[in-house]
Amino acid sequence: MRFMGFNDTWINWILGCFNNATSSILINGSPTREFNIQRGLRQGDPLSPFLFIIAMEGLHVAIEDAIAAGLYRGFKVRNISLSHLFFADNALFIGDWSSENISSLVSILECFHKVSGLKINFHKSNLFGIGVNFDDVRCAATITGSSMLSIGGRATLVSSVLGPLGTYYLSLFPMPITVCKKLESIRARFFWRSDGSTKKLHWIAWNSVTASKRNGGHGIGSLFSLNRALIQKWRWRFVNHPQSL
Repeated sequence: MRFMGFNDTWINWILGCFNNATSSILINGSPTREFNIQRGLRQGDPLSPFLFIIAMEGLHVAIEDAIAAGLYRGFKVRNISLSHLFFADNALFIGDWSSENISSLVSILECFHKVSGLKINFHKSNLFGIGVNFDDVRCAATITGSSMLSIGGRATLVSSVLGPLGTYYLSLFPMPITVCKKLESIRARFFWRSDGSTKKLHWIAWNSVTASKRNGGHGIGSLFSLNRALIQKWRWRFVNHPQSL
């Protein structure tokens, strides 16, 4: 905050809001003893959005410095350059699809975590790509570090990262069976921690893994079903809304 121009008076006022804040928890309708809040503010505190802006300003400056140094490349639309957008409880990063760009972004977020103490949960983060091929899918699977994740974490990444990569094309064209099998093979190897050089035993059939949780699967969903569902959605729209043509 001193780097941003805040004087000691303002800093002490804000620290006072943290140091003097207390709260309690309702258990079976009865409140517990009050305890000091070490991180964050009370829910609904009017100071919260202003502190969010101050905290995210550091991440904004870090990304801008990385762009100026050529370490991160955003996306340019005519005369507008987009690299990141911050919302109340979300952040969107936009850039060229490359392993260097993704690695730089991960490094920036890790540095932000060490400085601010705000850790990014990559398990709840989504990665989307337009015009992506098989090598890019493998690259995304490698950078996310599948070998260090539990089976639940790998299932989340398969459904939220490796699945949506080609959603744009899946919604427009019927996917050939050979392409579908190739993509499913990549997702299966990622799920079972298998790289291209070694073979590992797949304990459960992939059709059972992609089945819904109600039917005993992990709820990942098959790309073939997703492809056909997205195309049928267009047909339904054309039938029910002919003017959309």
